[in-house]
Amino acid sequence: MPKLVFTTNDLREFQPEFAAQLEQEVSDGAADEPADTAMECRILERHAERPQISVHIEAKDWVVSFAVTTPAAAGEMRMATKRALRDRGGPVPYQRVTER
Repeated sequence: MPKLVFTTNDLREFQPEFAAQLEQEVSDGAADEPADTAMECRILERHAERPQISVHIEAKDWVVSFAVTTPAAAGEMRMATKRALRDRGGPVPYQRVTER
């Protein structure tokens, strides 16, 4: 299991149980990452047209961000985490667009 540290969670102060549930779901969603991966995660509350929970996960060579509309259904954050990590792709080698 990778090391995942939650550096920020805007919901901890006002909704500690919900914050803990979201952290657990993000951890579960990231469980398939290599065991030696160290990641930091920020969970932020956003107030746009619709309230959202924004998640930023950072590792040494990459960053993924995604948002889930609140209230989040049970398991929704886990699935969004898995999808974001799966779809992040790897580094793409530079290729010249035109030939000389």
